[in-house]
Amino acid sequence: MITLTSELTVIFRKFFDTQGGRNGYIMYDGRTADRTGAARWRGIHRSIELPAINHAFQRYGRIDALAEEQGCQTLSSFGTTGGQISGIDTFAQFEESAMGPTLGRLFTPLELQPTGGAKVAILGSDAAETLFPKKYSDGSVNFPIGQVLRIGGSCSLNMNVKVVGISKELDSLFDRTINSTIWVPTPALLASGLSNFSRELAVIPKNHINPVWFTESIKNYLSLKTFNQFPLRTSVPEKQISKINVMLGILGGLTLLIGSLCTIIGGVGVMNIMLVSITERIREIGIRRALGATKNQIRNQFLSESVFLCLMGGTLGVLGGLAISNLTSAVAAHFFPKLVQDHFLINGSALSVAFFSSVFCGIVFGIMPAKRAAGMDVVESLRQE
Repeated sequence: MITLTSELTVIFRKFFDTQGGRNGYIMYDGRTADRTGAARWRGIHRSIELPAINHAFQRYGRIDALAEEQGCQTLSSFGTTGGQISGIDTFAQFEESAMGPTLGRLFTPLELQPTGGAKVAILGSDAAETLFPKKYSDGSVNFPIGQVLRIGGSCSLNMNVKVVGISKELDSLFDRTINSTIWVPTPALLASGLSNFSRELAVIPKNHINPVWFTESIKNYLSLKTFNQFPLRTSVPEKQISKINVMLGILGGLTLLIGSLCTIIGGVGVMNIMLVSITERIREIGIRRALGATKNQIRNQFLSESVFLCLMGGTLGVLGGLAISNLTSAVAAHFFPKLVQDHFLINGSALSVAFFSSVFCGIVFGIMPAKRAAGMDVVESLRQE
């Protein structure tokens, strides 16, 4: 169980890292503004204010102005979807989201240039299935690469884009709509009606920087720059990671406590079995003593039997623990193949602890029965039927 708990910790850490778990987000709190009557915030200007903020905090990480548009209708020749339209500024955003194409390609550096404005798109796996059902495939292995989409509806965008890639299916535990997203270069979105002001920022700290501290620092900086006129809120997944780590630590402690209690209960059971065994073998003990066996030999015999029983119990417990841990790992590898490798779990330290605990338990709970057997009177023992 200790092996399973440590494996779960590693899985959660990997999962959050691939989901941008170290990133932070700063958003305009519209609900608080409506409740308090605060002024409306137009956001950070991407071309003027954002470079200055990045320059001020370049030692600690990067700040991105998110380019997202909701409420758009995206139409193809075969279907329609209302999935989110998201902008991509740099290749780093591809890496941080663990996004990669299963078909086609990613955006080229030229398409991401501020002056590029290439109207191309990468579809999430669900968006691709909705817009281009397989039954309409023209037989080409590259379908729907090269197809044209129309983005419009009740949003600020009005544009046509060409499909250049299909993203692999992304883990959607924390964002169920991520596979319905359509990614377009941010310069193309800005050229097609998206506001140059952003009310939502992504904070990407460097590896040695605490994401909670960095996100709060950016928030405080923005509050000071705007004279605290606009309510801002932050969201840092790292906080959730800390809570999960605490829960896993508690789970590990409870596992250790329950294991200790089970060991004590099992040891008491072994001691009772040995006492019953001695009662049933009194005549055997007397015969052995009469034939020359010493008290030490009798004591060692029953102590060895006690240790053997505990070792047998420990072996069964280890086998059960290995079965449960590896079954759990196999299930996790099936549902999260990108995070968990399907391999046999075994912890040498845990096996050593289990072995020595079994021996120790056998000695501690076998001493009293062994001493009672060794201390029996030979004559009285031989009289027993």
